[in-house]
Amino acid sequence: MAAAAGDARGCTSDDRGGDDLEAAVRVSLVSAEEAGLEESDGVAFRDLAPADLPALRELQTALFPVRYNDSFYERLFSPGYFTLVGIDAAPPSDGSFEGTAVAGGGALVAVASVRITSDWRVAYIMTLGVDHRYRRRGLGARALRLCLRATCERSRCQLAQLHVKSLNEAAVAFYNSM
Repeated sequence: MAAAAGDARGCTSDDRGGDDLEAAVRVSLVSAEEAGLEESDGVAFRDLAPADLPALRELQTALFPVRYNDSFYERLFSPGYFTLVGIDAAPPSDGSFEGTAVAGGGALVAVASVRITSDWRVAYIMTLGVDHRYRRRGLGARALRLCLRATCERSRCQLAQLHVKSLNEAAVAFYNSM
């Protein structure tokens, strides 16, 4: 992964401190088969809908140490913002997915959010998260690839950037593997 100067606006944490690792990933468009995006695990990805916001808030509260305000969620529907959500149509019926239930059934179990910089050439990865019960299934990689593909199809995006704490070795290894 090549290092690149980045646009820190929209960073998901106010506590960026001196241990942030700024990274860039070249975006390549490949077929679903090449990217390993088949949906054999029962989780389907689609664009965020306004009806998903309560479930998205619940998931992000569980995943991230940052609490997003209403304007963050409103911006997700603005031009230049792309958010995909992963929906499990048949989550376990033990009641543990009550807060992330979506209209039409199922549970919101993953999210990838990207915004395009002002020159429309760089995608800034704002959030990427998977419910802890769905981790180690490749959903994070799938969510990110699908979101970046959708972003590239809808913009002139050629590069993706993000910020991650350098002490978060699992996240650094994940992004380096992309």
